[in-house]
Amino acid sequence: LGFVVPPEMSHPDRIRKDAELAVRLARRLDTLCGMTAEMAPVGLHGNSATQEIAATERLDLLILYLRRVHFFCFYGAAWCKDEWDLRQRCGDMLMRDPIVGEEAPKAEGEWSANHDKRLEALLASASLPRPHVPNAVDDAPVAEKVEACVAQKTLKIKEGVFKCADCHRKFKGPEYVAKHSRRMHASNIEALRQEAQIEASKATYLDEMEIEPPASAVVLGVAAGVWLCDCREGLQDALTHAVHARRLLLCHVGV
Repeated sequence: LGFVVPPEMSHPDRIRKDAELAVRLARRLDTLCGMTAEMAPVGLHGNSATQEIAATERLDLLILYLRRVHFFCFYGAAWCKDEWDLRQRCGDMLMRDPIVGEEAPKAEGEWSANHDKRLEALLASASLPRPHVPNAVDDAPVAEKVEACVAQKTLKIKEGVFKCADCHRKFKGPEYVAKHSRRMHASNIEALRQEAQIEASKATYLDEMEIEPPASAVVLGVAAGVWLCDCREGLQDALTHAVHARRLLLCHVGV
């Protein structure tokens, strides 16, 4: 389902102004997402390769880029989470009136003025907070897992004698075993760091998507950690189940 914006948005002056606004928006959102000008399609931001492109074609290209890459609806001034959110809030598309050229009303109406305000406000306030992903072994919760791992690898033989559970080397105290484990068995620490990163990424994904496993999902054995979908397919964890369920939902509504 699409919507048509007021005819004033089709005036040549308005088209040129919107093209410049769209360039600023594309640059702003690209920067927030960590994209450089070199990563954007050639000529998208108005370099020499597109100087001769008509303003209308350039605007349409930018609107499509904002929608497909950043899930941003230009005429709706809505920055959405994903394709589904975009279609829910703004429909399939927002189109300009087929009236073109000087036949279109002057681009000074109330709708266009509010359109400018919405976009300028978004340009001034848009942000994209980066979630904290544990990286160093001193970061929580990595540090807690490292301490637990080191403690598990430290075996007490007798008073004043400890050994490493991995290589059975003996030491006078647990602190020496801990130092040895961190230095000589770094692969254990690296595995914990990667595990913490994966868990943080999963949590961030689920928070952003606002996805929760359906109440009908059940665990088929705690050890296996298998999630059963309504379609009777078993998934390995909650995240995989959430993505699977979301894909089924999008297929059912025809996205």
